[in-house]
Amino acid sequence: MTISDVMSMYVPDKFGNDEMGDYTDEVWAVIDQLPEETKNSVATGASKFVFSLNEKEVVKIPFDGMWQEVDWDEFDDEDEGDFSFTPYDNNYCEIETSVYADAVAAGVEMFFASTKYVGTSSNDKPIYVSEKVNNWYHGWKPTPSDGSVEKAEQTESELSTDWLAVAYEVYGDDLVNRLLDFISDEGIDDLHRGNLGVRQDGSPCILDYSGFDW
Repeated sequence: MTISDVMSMYVPDKFGNDEMGDYTDEVWAVIDQLPEETKNSVATGASKFVFSLNEKEVVKIPFDGMWQEVDWDEFDDEDEGDFSFTPYDNNYCEIETSVYADAVAAGVEMFFASTKYVGTSSNDKPIYVSEKVNNWYHGWKPTPSDGSVEKAEQTESELSTDWLAVAYEVYGDDLVNRLLDFISDEGIDDLHRGNLGVRQDGSPCILDYSGFDW
């Protein structure tokens, strides 16, 4: 699959999962357009739809909002459906590109999987491409020294101590401290382990750094 193939796809309006994280008809409509070998790579969170483009890159499409179940007994209109769509105020992929540009300027971009805007779908939905890295749970990681583990355990951060320990081991104190300052200055949150990753060479990085405001 090429980026031209992606940009020829149709992405429905009101594109998003439901409040439980389950795929909606709109999400399935995009999955159905993917090659069979690509469908297994699909991953979603609250803010983005992601799938593998090739060995080095993934495609990210921002969700427009979230479908939420509604108790229509509170209303008089019995013709309404079971779910209501609540739009987001933010394009979280766009936020990611902005944060990455700031990370480059601050000299801490090595801690982030790069994200860039590449164009639009056939119906003008924005498309982004990001560096492909392994989820923290599944990639090979170097074993940090006792000193790196101790430093991580003493660091006050939303980042998990095991990720931080490897970061100290691979990048050193100065760069990690600059990263922590950058995270604070940018107001980056939602840095749970599911948003952390590791490259093939064992260097840790952050997969999803747009935050989420709901």
